[in-house]
Amino acid sequence: MPQVGQVLAGKYRLERFLGSGGFASVWAARNVEIDRAVALKILTGTSARNSDIVARFVREATLAAKEIHETIVRVEDISRTEHGVPFLVMELLEGQNLAQVVKARGALPQHECAL
Repeated sequence: MPQVGQVLAGKYRLERFLGSGGFASVWAARNVEIDRAVALKILTGTSARNSDIVARFVREATLAAKEIHETIVRVEDISRTEHGVPFLVMELLEGQNLAQVVKARGALPQHECAL
C-alpha cells in the first residue's frame, strides 16, 4: 500500500488518501516538478499483478486522455511506480460527490439535475 510522503515516478508526492475501490486506490498528490495538485489512481493488490487488468487499465487511461469534456475528469499522464505498478495522473477535483449533496440538501430540483 502506498504511503503519505512517498514519491512515485520521481515526481508525484502522495499527500492524502482519498478512497479505494475494487481495483485501485485514489490519492491526492503533488507534481513536485511543477508544484501542481493532482489525483493519482493506483492499481492495488492482485490487480496490479494481473496482466489482463493492467492492459485494460492502460487502454482505458489512453481512451480517457483523448476525451476532453468539462464533465469528464482530465487524465494528464499514465506512469508506473518503481515496482512497475501502473497509475493514472488526473486533475484533482475538490468538492462533494452526488451522494453527499443529496444527503445534505435532499432531492435536487430537476433544473439542477439537467446541468
